[in-house]
Amino acid sequence: MASPAMKQDSIEVAINGRSSQAYVSGGSMARRPTVTIIHIKEKHGPLRAAVPCMPLPIAIVCCLLNIFTPGIGTLISAFTVFCCGKTGNPDRASCVDFWLNILSAFLQIITFPVIVGWIWSIFWGMTFVTLSAEYKRARKLQKRRRLRADSRGQSQD
Repeated sequence: MASPAMKQDSIEVAINGRSSQAYVSGGSMARRPTVTIIHIKEKHGPLRAAVPCMPLPIAIVCCLLNIFTPGIGTLISAFTVFCCGKTGNPDRASCVDFWLNILSAFLQIITFPVIVGWIWSIFWGMTFVTLSAEYKRARKLQKRRRLRADSRGQSQD
């Protein structure tokens, strides 16, 4: 005898602004399914953790410089550590992150003739833009949450 087919209901789940389909097997959707939100934080090495999160226009310029003149965008990004760039390791001194970025730029320039430095430089440039866009998205989300919390607090008064 064939076993009866399990009933599958689906729900739409939004995580980090991305929508996905989730399936609940065996029960009814009348019961509220338990949703577990998992936060994943990547652990990066010292060079990657030193990459500054810059304002988006500066990140785009540094990315383009890294594509066309490998290492120069990374060299410029090293100086943003002091004025407008936040790095992945807030416990470390800014001058350490500065010198790690200078080292990265130097290695990208040195290894450019064997193509490795150029590829590394392009990936570094893409990382600049990605970090900047993620930071901008997170700031907007924080602002929306703050506004919602403020409006809830005012409506209860």
